[in-house]
Amino acid sequence: MDGPAVLLYDGSPHIGENDAGPNIRADADRTHLLQLISIDTGNDERILTMPESPPERAAHILVHGRVQGVGFRAWVHHQAELRGLDGWVRNRRDGTVEAYFYGQDHAVEAMLEVCREGPSSARVDRVETLDGGKARADNGEARGFSVLKTV
Repeated sequence: MDGPAVLLYDGSPHIGENDAGPNIRADADRTHLLQLISIDTGNDERILTMPESPPERAAHILVHGRVQGVGFRAWVHHQAELRGLDGWVRNRRDGTVEAYFYGQDHAVEAMLEVCREGPSSARVDRVETLDGGKARADNGEARGFSVLKTV
Protein backbone atom coordinates (compact mmCIF):
# COMPACT_ATOMS: atom_id res chain seq x y z
CA MET A 1 0.00 0.00 0.00
CA ASP A 2 1.28 3.46 -0.88
CA GLY A 3 0.65 5.90 1.96
CA PRO A 4 -1.91 5.55 4.71
CA ALA A 5 -5.42 4.24 4.12
CA VAL A 6 -8.02 7.02 4.12
CA LEU A 7 -11.62 6.70 5.33
CA LEU A 8 -14.40 9.28 5.31
CA TYR A 9 -16.13 9.56 8.68
CA ASP A 10 -19.38 11.48 9.20
CA GLY A 11 -19.42 11.10 13.00
CA SER A 12 -21.89 8.23 13.00
CA PRO A 13 -21.47 5.75 15.86
CA HIS A 14 -21.01 2.65 13.67
CA ILE A 15 -17.22 2.98 13.81
CA GLY A 16 -17.21 2.89 17.62
CA GLU A 17 -15.66 5.56 19.75
CA ASN A 18 -13.82 5.19 23.01
CA ASP A 19 -12.10 7.67 25.34
CA ALA A 20 -9.19 8.04 22.91
CA GLY A 21 -11.41 8.88 19.95
CA PRO A 22 -12.63 6.90 16.95
CA ASN A 23 -11.16 3.46 16.40
CA ILE A 24 -11.75 0.67 13.95
CA ARG A 25 -10.75 -2.98 14.17
CA ALA A 26 -8.20 -3.76 11.45
CA ASP A 27 -9.51 -7.29 10.88
CA ALA A 28 -10.93 -10.18 12.88
CA ASP A 29 -7.51 -11.81 13.34
CA ARG A 30 -5.83 -8.85 15.02
CA THR A 31 -6.10 -8.37 18.75
CA HIS A 32 -5.54 -4.63 18.84
CA LEU A 33 -7.33 -1.58 17.53
CA LEU A 34 -5.69 0.89 15.22
CA GLN A 35 -5.92 4.52 16.25
CA LEU A 36 -7.36 6.67 13.50
CA ILE A 37 -6.15 10.22 12.95
CA SER A 38 -9.00 12.69 12.41
CA ILE A 39 -8.77 15.69 10.07
CA ASP A 40 -11.75 18.08 10.07
CA THR A 41 -12.78 19.05 6.53
CA GLY A 42 -15.18 21.81 7.68
CA ASN A 43 -18.27 20.31 6.03
CA ASP A 44 -19.53 17.87 8.70
CA GLU A 45 -17.13 15.20 7.51
CA ARG A 46 -13.76 14.22 8.87
CA ILE A 47 -11.08 12.35 6.98
CA LEU A 48 -9.59 9.54 9.03
CA THR A 49 -6.21 8.09 8.18
CA MET A 50 -4.64 4.96 9.56
CA PRO A 51 -0.91 4.86 10.18
CA GLU A 52 0.99 2.76 7.67
CA SER A 53 1.80 -0.85 8.51
CA PRO A 54 4.87 -1.31 10.69
CA PRO A 55 8.03 -1.78 8.64
CA GLU A 56 8.98 -5.34 7.77
CA ARG A 57 12.41 -6.86 7.60
CA ALA A 58 14.23 -10.13 7.23
CA ALA A 59 17.12 -11.70 9.11
CA HIS A 60 19.24 -14.70 8.13
CA ILE A 61 21.34 -16.07 11.00
CA LEU A 62 23.65 -18.90 12.01
CA VAL A 63 23.65 -19.92 15.68
CA HIS A 64 26.85 -21.41 17.13
CA GLY A 65 27.20 -23.40 20.36
CA ARG A 66 25.50 -26.49 21.79
CA VAL A 67 22.37 -26.00 19.68
CA GLN A 68 21.72 -29.43 18.18
CA GLY A 69 20.11 -32.34 20.00
CA VAL A 70 18.68 -29.98 22.63
CA GLY A 71 15.32 -29.01 21.05
CA PHE A 72 16.65 -25.75 19.63
CA ARG A 73 14.81 -25.99 16.28
CA ALA A 74 11.47 -26.77 17.95
CA TRP A 75 12.03 -23.89 20.36
CA VAL A 76 12.84 -21.48 17.48
CA HIS A 77 9.74 -22.67 15.62
CA HIS A 78 7.57 -21.98 18.67
CA GLN A 79 9.16 -18.57 19.37
CA ALA A 80 8.76 -17.50 15.72
CA GLU A 81 5.10 -18.52 15.65
CA LEU A 82 4.46 -16.60 18.89
CA ARG A 83 5.80 -13.49 17.15
CA GLY A 84 3.88 -14.05 13.90
CA LEU A 85 7.05 -14.49 11.83
CA ASP A 86 7.47 -16.31 8.54
CA GLY A 87 10.61 -18.25 7.67
CA TRP A 88 12.41 -21.44 8.55
CA VAL A 89 15.02 -23.09 10.77
CA ARG A 90 17.33 -26.05 10.09
CA ASN A 91 20.33 -27.89 11.45
CA ARG A 92 23.57 -27.81 9.51
CA ARG A 93 26.06 -30.65 9.39
CA ASP A 94 28.73 -28.41 10.92
CA GLY A 95 26.78 -28.36 14.23
CA THR A 96 25.20 -24.93 13.84
CA VAL A 97 21.55 -23.98 13.41
CA GLU A 98 20.57 -21.72 10.51
CA ALA A 99 17.39 -19.65 10.56
CA TYR A 100 15.60 -17.13 8.36
CA PHE A 101 12.99 -14.79 9.84
CA TYR A 102 10.66 -12.39 8.04
CA GLY A 103 8.01 -10.12 9.52
CA GLN A 104 7.45 -6.88 11.38
CA ASP A 105 10.69 -5.19 12.34
CA HIS A 106 10.06 -5.28 16.09
CA ALA A 107 9.13 -8.99 15.97
CA VAL A 108 12.29 -9.90 14.03
CA GLU A 109 14.41 -7.89 16.48
CA ALA A 110 12.76 -9.65 19.44
CA MET A 111 13.41 -13.02 17.78
CA LEU A 112 17.08 -12.23 17.29
CA GLU A 113 17.30 -11.24 20.94
CA VAL A 114 15.82 -14.52 22.23
CA CYS A 115 18.03 -16.52 19.84
CA ARG A 116 21.08 -15.01 21.55
CA GLU A 117 19.89 -16.69 24.76
CA GLY A 118 18.25 -19.87 23.41
CA PRO A 119 16.28 -22.39 25.44
CA SER A 120 17.64 -23.51 28.82
CA SER A 121 18.79 -26.84 27.31
CA ALA A 122 21.11 -25.08 24.83
CA ARG A 123 24.28 -23.04 25.05
CA VAL A 124 24.51 -20.23 22.52
CA ASP A 125 28.09 -19.06 21.96
CA ARG A 126 27.28 -16.53 19.24
CA VAL A 127 24.75 -15.57 16.61
CA GLU A 128 26.23 -14.75 13.21
CA THR A 129 24.29 -12.57 10.76
CA LEU A 130 24.49 -13.93 7.23
CA ASP A 131 24.14 -11.87 4.04
CA GLY A 132 25.86 -8.98 5.81
CA GLY A 133 22.54 -8.23 7.51
CA LYS A 134 20.90 -7.61 4.14
CA ALA A 135 18.63 -10.64 3.94
CA ARG A 136 16.04 -10.54 1.19
CA ALA A 137 12.83 -8.75 2.12
CA ASP A 138 10.77 -11.87 1.38
CA ASN A 139 11.79 -15.51 1.40
CA GLY A 140 9.62 -16.18 -1.67
CA GLU A 141 8.10 -19.26 -0.05
CA ALA A 142 4.74 -20.03 1.51
CA ARG A 143 3.81 -18.02 4.58
CA GLY A 144 4.32 -19.52 8.01
CA PHE A 145 7.32 -20.95 9.81
CA SER A 146 8.89 -24.33 8.95
CA VAL A 147 11.50 -26.71 10.29
CA LEU A 148 13.59 -27.82 7.31
CA LYS A 149 15.85 -30.84 6.75
CA THR A 150 19.52 -30.74 7.73
CA VAL A 151 21.95 -29.44 5.10
